[in-house]
Amino acid sequence: ESSKMGERCTFLMLAIALCCVALIQVVIGQHLTVDVNPNQTYDVKIDGQLYFSSAATRFARIGGRIHTDATFVSRTQTSGTDQMGAYTTINLNFKIGGVNWVNWFKSYPKYSNLVILGQTWPDGATGTQGTNNSYNNLLEPIAGFPAFQYQSQIASNLDWFYWGQPQMNTFMGHGVSSATFPRQGSRSAAPHFFIDQNLNTLILSPYDNFHPSGCTDTTYNNQNFWSCGIINTIPSLPRSFSSSYILFAGHGVTDTFFNFGQFMKSTYHAQPRIKDVKLEKLSYYTDNGAYYAIETWHNPPFDFYNFTPLMTRLINGLKAQGVPVGFFSLDGFWMVNLFCPPNNTGRHDLFPQGLAKFSEGLGVKLDLYALGFCSHYEWFKNIPIYLTFGMYFPQPDYSYTFYKTVFTNWTKSQGMGAYEIDFMESLFLGSPVTYASLDGNKKFLGGQAQAAQELGLGIQYCGSFGKQVLESIPWPAVTNIRVSNDYACWDNYYMISNILPWSVSLAGSKDTFWTTPYQPNPQNNGCFGWGATNHNNTNAKLHVILAALTDGPVGFSDAEGYTDIPAILSTTMSDGTLLRAGKTITMIDTVYTSSLGPKPFPDCIQNPNTACVPTIYQTHSSIQTNTGKNLTWHFIVSIAVKTYSFTPRDFWPKLDQGQKYVHFNWVECGKGTNAGKCVQDGEIPEVEVEYGLNKELQMGYIYSVVAPVEERTGWELLGELNKVVVVAQNRITGIEYDSQRSMRVNVRGAVGELVTMYARSRRGVAEIIQSSTKIGANQMGTIQFTH
Repeated sequence: ESSKMGERCTFLMLAIALCCVALIQVVIGQHLTVDVNPNQTYDVKIDGQLYFSSAATRFARIGGRIHTDATFVSRTQTSGTDQMGAYTTINLNFKIGGVNWVNWFKSYPKYSNLVILGQTWPDGATGTQGTNNSYNNLLEPIAGFPAFQYQSQIASNLDWFYWGQPQMNTFMGHGVSSATFPRQGSRSAAPHFFIDQNLNTLILSPYDNFHPSGCTDTTYNNQNFWSCGIINTIPSLPRSFSSSYILFAGHGVTDTFFNFGQFMKSTYHAQPRIKDVKLEKLSYYTDNGAYYAIETWHNPPFDFYNFTPLMTRLINGLKAQGVPVGFFSLDGFWMVNLFCPPNNTGRHDLFPQGLAKFSEGLGVKLDLYALGFCSHYEWFKNIPIYLTFGMYFPQPDYSYTFYKTVFTNWTKSQGMGAYEIDFMESLFLGSPVTYASLDGNKKFLGGQAQAAQELGLGIQYCGSFGKQVLESIPWPAVTNIRVSNDYACWDNYYMISNILPWSVSLAGSKDTFWTTPYQPNPQNNGCFGWGATNHNNTNAKLHVILAALTDGPVGFSDAEGYTDIPAILSTTMSDGTLLRAGKTITMIDTVYTSSLGPKPFPDCIQNPNTACVPTIYQTHSSIQTNTGKNLTWHFIVSIAVKTYSFTPRDFWPKLDQGQKYVHFNWVECGKGTNAGKCVQDGEIPEVEVEYGLNKELQMGYIYSVVAPVEERTGWELLGELNKVVVVAQNRITGIEYDSQRSMRVNVRGAVGELVTMYARSRRGVAEIIQSSTKIGANQMGTIQFTH
């Protein structure tokens, strides 16, 4: 089926011969300035070109009402040194509602591409809370700063994005105006970014106080503008309170976010994320959309109360077939109900001997999922709790104490190896304990993360906002975050939000998937259980490819006996270790612009008559060689692209000037024997893919590999053609080229694993050569190719 798909939906054409065409050097738009004018207005410019002009900032909610009589007092300038280096700050001092208020602009000579804009309240403020501050209301800042007008020639032509919904979904559009820029209030804190036609990119993000920050469309003095700041769910601000936003500019979306993430991690002294078995080993899932999911319990295709022997037989049966499942996501099966995990004794109706014995029977640790807790939960004793959306949680100041007790007991008695917290929007927006607090959410999540870190447990965030991604930067135990919709009913091919967590070293998690279509007794239970059109179709191979190319969990969920063994093995080493590229997949920069988008991905899985918006993902692996030069392999997944010709700017990192490349369609070459027919010389691919779905509900896609040529020896390493990540950074430790004849590929793997790779020689008649090695006791081996 997969090879037919490649023949029907794709073809490759000569596009750009890199050996003949010099790469165009783009002037990088990284010189960012915020000019503060004598009348206290300010202008944001990139390379001297105006992007945004300030809107009214002389209003604030203080003492229970909105004041519009801010009086300018003075302008001062200060300088000094902080952890980021030398800086200069311009301070605009106002008085409003009887209190002092300072807007300030901080710039660093060391960083010409960023400016920090902040507010300070020397006297604090009271009565700052609005009247409509419930979960669904669109909340405005207490005092909008920064705030910008919509009227700008460049702004009207910018493409824009922001994370404004749970599950890391994004809003996007073209032209910054009140008509196109939705009101989102508390949901839209982090971050916004804007792209011009030359791919100059500007990020606006909270720099601190992530959770209580927000941006929204605002009306003042009969004018519309958009403003940011601390949202008006906060009842008061303490003396000397400060909050700030950062403007960060660069060229290219991917490169700008990479540099933004590096800066934020440096600011918050980020430590490496802890090792998480869920990110290292192949997983089996029982999440919403899995074949065996709690959501189908009321009419299951299996004996619900025979769950333990069924799962034990399934996992051990897969292992017997060589599928090394290393982790099990239990989801809702272990809970008394969706709002109440079991106490220390567990659920004996499904797990007669307890979860620890269930885990032992599978031979793997468990990912335990929890929405919240019931009020009588046994470890709430002496812990103050709060209620939100029918669930109970510890008060933020008691979060660490509670979760340290819970996680310690669950690891001992419930077989836990990782933890997933879901519906996180309710934690922030559902209770005044968090939405009316400057630091309630930070204390809650920080205490939870500290407890997990001390026990070596990874945490996955689900149903979260962009602000929670930024909040997690200093917490190593938070390892991954859901960036796709549920597999149950929505499309989950579209992972535009992946670029933000990637930038701060947080893995993006694609939801579960089936490896084969047409599994028995299909049901369509809406968005809980199976959406038949998303499951029983021929998109299984695409799901495998996308999951393997993320840096998050790879969790399949087939019915017993319905797993495509070669497909799932294409994601791992023989011991279940996931093969990884150098980064997660993110969209190529062009997809963020109106030339190929941007607009929400139509639900073409639900509606076969709706064509899918084109999407192109890219990632890469860089391998060290003995020539002193790293070589980079690029991996591209093009979905529903009518026609697209790649250019050097589509790749990150940039293609090396003068470097020669070959490329091939992995679906066609994956069988190895076809490699000689499909490798294309010296060119970047042009792709044409079936647009939308065909009558079999099959998504058109192509997975292309762009491989470098080592010119001195003429070797082209094609890699492990039976693996999705043909050149994996955690597989290949280095490549050695000997004079002009041989190439040695040093690899790691499981003891006794047979690793087979393919390469093409350019000496004489180009031919495909296959070579293998058996991994030794030191978990290392060498594959040699000789002309």
